[in-house]
Amino acid sequence: MKNSFICLILCFSFSPVLWGQKLDENKEIVGSKAGEKNPLAKGLESGRYKAKGLPKKKESKQSTMTTVPLAQPVVVVSPREEPLSVSPANVPAKAPAPTDEPKVVPASAHLISDLVFSDSPSLVEQVKEIVEGKEPIQLRAYREQVHEDDNRLNRLEVELSSFLQYVDSDSDYSYRNYQSYSPGLEVGGRLWLTPFLGLHGHYGTTTSAGIRRNNNPGSVAVKFDSTDMGLMIRQYFGLSRRSNSVTFGLTYTESRLMVPSDELTRMGLVSKGFGVEVSGRIPVAPSFAWILGASLYPRLTAQEVETSLDLSSGSSPSTGRMKINLGSEIKFSRRHQILVGLEYQHETTQYDGSASQADPVTGQIPSGVTVQQGMTFLKFGYRWGQ
Repeated sequence: MKNSFICLILCFSFSPVLWGQKLDENKEIVGSKAGEKNPLAKGLESGRYKAKGLPKKKESKQSTMTTVPLAQPVVVVSPREEPLSVSPANVPAKAPAPTDEPKVVPASAHLISDLVFSDSPSLVEQVKEIVEGKEPIQLRAYREQVHEDDNRLNRLEVELSSFLQYVDSDSDYSYRNYQSYSPGLEVGGRLWLTPFLGLHGHYGTTTSAGIRRNNNPGSVAVKFDSTDMGLMIRQYFGLSRRSNSVTFGLTYTESRLMVPSDELTRMGLVSKGFGVEVSGRIPVAPSFAWILGASLYPRLTAQEVETSLDLSSGSSPSTGRMKINLGSEIKFSRRHQILVGLEYQHETTQYDGSASQADPVTGQIPSGVTVQQGMTFLKFGYRWGQ
């Protein structure tokens, strides 16, 4: 009995060890009383014992707060469902989507487009700027855009050519009926006030021409020469060296057949007036281009120059001329080019009334004389530009 009572007392003495002591709010540990140092602390720290977590309390149904993982952004949405704020914490930044880099376009390029295709300065505006000694900003921008070896950068161009000329004059009046074959020289130049506006002038003359005397043996030494001058307006269809271009011109021309003043079988001739020209340049490579052109002189003034023979083919002459040409340009640089061309010119003159003298071939005085004159040129030349 005494032994049983002692065992019961020992059991109640060590009840904290059997039932455990609460160390903190969430964990229990065995072997200490409340307020006393746990005598088994060393044993717990040795790692042989494990802490047991208390069961979690159930959340109240009335609570509106929710736990959101910190690894995701928190978005607070207003009643209108518009995002008010975003927490970027722990959110990796997204790399921007790859986009093509915009091309850098010089400011002057827009001016070029306007200048070439829509807002080209008028002729009056260009002349006004030149007279005032100014250059429009569009023109400066235009020169900056074209290649440094482009012909349109030249302000001055000088041409020197040699040619072979064949003349065939066909008429029902023998004094105006003849053929001639001779070499010649031509010199010319162009002054470009702007890449689109310029002046031109050409002079050509034969060196040893002659025509047969009318119904007489032998020939007469004569000279054919011509002078052209005028205004040019040029338009390019692009900025590259292979861009096509067209040039329009208003030209004054004067052609002469000079005969010795003491000649008794032939007469001198002069025809002059204004006409329009158009030519196209078609490059097939930076070093080669085709040249096509045409001219029309609808009404020229024709005059017969008297010699020792007082002769007239009639009165009130009406004269018109047309010209076509085909050529090529072999380009070494914008300063040096070789020119090769073939040109044909046709002139028609119609007279009213009767001639002043009888035809020595037919013995009759013709009326309403008609003259058809064709001239063919084969040219080979050189152009220098600056």
